[in-house]
Amino acid sequence: TKLNVEINGIKNIETKYSDLFSKVDDTFDLILANPWFISLDKGGLEEAPGIINELKNYLNKDGSCLMLLNSYIKNGNDTVYDYLKSFAQSNKYDLFLYTKGYNIETSRLNEYKKYGVNYYTSYILVIESNGKGLIKRYEAPLFRKIRDFIFIYTYQIIKKYF
Repeated sequence: TKLNVEINGIKNIETKYSDLFSKVDDTFDLILANPWFISLDKGGLEEAPGIINELKNYLNKDGSCLMLLNSYIKNGNDTVYDYLKSFAQSNKYDLFLYTKGYNIETSRLNEYKKYGVNYYTSYILVIESNGKGLIKRYEAPLFRKIRDFIFIYTYQIIKKYF
């Protein structure tokens, strides 16, 4: 981000390199986050709750946070969506969840069985402060969804027999 700002000669952007908010001492109109998510046990919620819960301290009154998230669908439950729904209901943020698509990590199928993971959903999350506690989920285009699930189920069937 810092290099992009310099290359494009942008003057009204401040970048911070920090472990979450450890080196941040200001508030912002926009926060971008791409938390890591590798624990199938936690379902994609390793870092996201820590970031989301701290937004009240770092996001300006009419600010927004954009976040990339993966949610591991465990036994049919969307772990990230369930968390965000609970968060939205208890806070004054509006959340807009854009579904990018669905997939599986073919190298982790044995772990998927261990933790009850069916597949994962990729999201772009927009959090707007000064909201009403609403959450709205936008689905991926129908053809994208069909394509993704054909791949997921075809791979699982092939893997089962070969």
